[in-house]
Amino acid sequence: RPPPGLLRRTGMFLLIFALILFPWMCRNRAVGGTWNPTTYYDSYVFWLSFSEIMLETYRTLDTPEYAEAARKSWDREHALRHRLLREKGITTFAAAAEQWRQWGWEQIRRSPGDAWYLLKNRFLHYWRMCPNLVILRPWQVWLIRSYFTGLFLLALCGAFTLRRRLELVIPLTPVLFGLAVSIPFLFVLRFRFPFFAPYVCILAGAALIPLRIWIKKRRAGGKKV
Repeated sequence: RPPPGLLRRTGMFLLIFALILFPWMCRNRAVGGTWNPTTYYDSYVFWLSFSEIMLETYRTLDTPEYAEAARKSWDREHALRHRLLREKGITTFAAAAEQWRQWGWEQIRRSPGDAWYLLKNRFLHYWRMCPNLVILRPWQVWLIRSYFTGLFLLALCGAFTLRRRLELVIPLTPVLFGLAVSIPFLFVLRFRFPFFAPYVCILAGAALIPLRIWIKKRRAGGKKV
C-alpha cells in the first residue's frame, strides 16, 4: 500500500521537472518544429544516431584508430548528404529536417542488424563516465573506473535499502527519462550527467546511512562499557 501523500509528492516532482524543460520545448518547437526538450536538430541527430558514422564510432571506440576513423567517416557521410540536399533543391530548415528523418528511417529498414547494434551500444554508453577511454592515461582510467564502480555499487545498495519504500520511484524518474531519450537520440548522451548523476549520488548516500547508524551504535556501546 503506498504511503500517504506519495502520489501527490510524485506528481509535484514530475510537474516541476516538466516545467524546467517546458521553456526549452517551446523554443525548440518555434525554431525547429519539434517538442524535443534537448535539441531542435532531432531529425538530423536521429539520422546521425543510425548512420555509418556511429557504426564506425562504436567499432573503433577506445582504440587508437578512433579519432581518424571517425573523422573520415564524418567527412565522407556529410559531404554525400549535403550534395544530395543540394540536388533535391532543399534549402529550408523544415524541409531538411524532414529529409534527415527520412534518411534515418531508411537506414534502419535497410540494416536492422546495425540498428540493434547501435541501440545496444547506446544503452551501455549511457552509463559510461568517460566518452572515450583512449584519451586518458592508464592511471586515470583506473581511477575513474574505481570511483564510479564504487559509486554505482553504493547506489545499488541504497536502492536495496529503500526497496520497500515506493518513494524510490521519484529519484529514479529522471534516470529512466534520460535513458529513454538517449536511445533514439545519441546527442542527448551529452546531457546524461544532469539527468542521473545527482540521483545516483542520493541513492549512494542512502546506503551510507545504515553504516553511519551502526558506527554510532558501536561507539555508544563502547562508551557504556
